[in-house]
Amino acid sequence: MRLATICTEPTALPCLDALRQSHQLVGLGIPQLADDTIQAHLGFSQHTGIPLTRFARENLAESLGAWFGAIQPELLLVFGFPWRLPMAPVAALPRGGFNVHYGALPQFRGPQPLFWAVREQSAAVQVTIHALDEHLDHGPIAIKRMVALPPTDTLGLAISRLAPTATEAVVELLDRLAQDTLSLESQPGEAARYWPRPVESDLTIDWQRDSAASIAALVRAANPFHGGALTHYRGQQLRIWQVSTGKLPGPCPPPGTIIAANAQQGLATVSQDGHWIRLEVVSIREGLFTGDELVARAGLQPGGKLGSLN
Repeated sequence: MRLATICTEPTALPCLDALRQSHQLVGLGIPQLADDTIQAHLGFSQHTGIPLTRFARENLAESLGAWFGAIQPELLLVFGFPWRLPMAPVAALPRGGFNVHYGALPQFRGPQPLFWAVREQSAAVQVTIHALDEHLDHGPIAIKRMVALPPTDTLGLAISRLAPTATEAVVELLDRLAQDTLSLESQPGEAARYWPRPVESDLTIDWQRDSAASIAALVRAANPFHGGALTHYRGQQLRIWQVSTGKLPGPCPPPGTIIAANAQQGLATVSQDGHWIRLEVVSIREGLFTGDELVARAGLQPGGKLGSLN
C-alpha cells in the first residue's frame, strides 16, 4: 500500500522509518515552519531518501492535490499538523486519510492533548487513530490503544512513552486495511471536549486555588516543551521545572509563602491544601538552577510570597 504522511511530531520518526523499510512510504509532507521539529524531519528525508514536500497555509488544497497527483498514494497518514487539512484532495484518495492522535477521543480533542492529560492527572493516555473528516479530531475511530501514565511522568516522557505504541497502532491499521477487516466506531458526541493550546494563564500556578498534587501535575505538564510552570517573586518570573511535595504538620502559613530558603532545606513554599512544595529545579533569565542555588541569586527569603504579577 502506497502511503503519504504529513507529520510534525518528532516521536513519529521511528514509525515513519518502519513504513519506509516496508517500502510503503512514498512521500513526507511538513509545514513551512522553522523550528527543531521540522529540522528533524528534514534530516529524516535526507538520510532515507524519502521525498519531502513543504506546505504553506495558503493554497493548501491545491498543493495537496498536486502532491497526491505526483506521488500517487492510496492513503494519507497524519502525525500532527498546525492547520486544518482541506478534505477534498484527501477524500479523493482510494483509502482516504487517518490521523494519529496522542490522546483519548473524544475526551481529549485539540492540538496538545497530552499536556492536558498530564495536567489533569490522568492515570492513562491513549493513541487514537481516526478517519479524517472536515472537523478537528472528529472522524470515526479505527484503532485505540491505552498506555498507563505514571504519576511522575513529564509531558516529554509521556510523549516518548506513546511513540512505540503509535507504531504498533499504525501497523495494525494497515494490516486491517489490507485484509479488509477494519471497522470504524463513531465518537460519542456527549463525551467530547476540546482542549485548546496552552497559554500563559494555563501554565501559571494559582497558589490560592491549586493543591500540591495539581501544582506538581502542572510542573510535569510544562516540562519540557512549555518552559516550566510559571510563578513570580517580587516581579521576577520564575519557571519551575521540578518539585517534590509532602504534608506539613500543624498550622500552615498562607499559600505561596516561602517557608525555607537555605542550602540545607532548599527552597520551599506552601500549597493551599497544607503541603510543603520544594522547588527542586527553577529557571530565571540568567539560567537554570536548583532551588538552593537560586536562593542567593534571586534574593528569595523566608516569609516572602510567590504569586502573580498583579
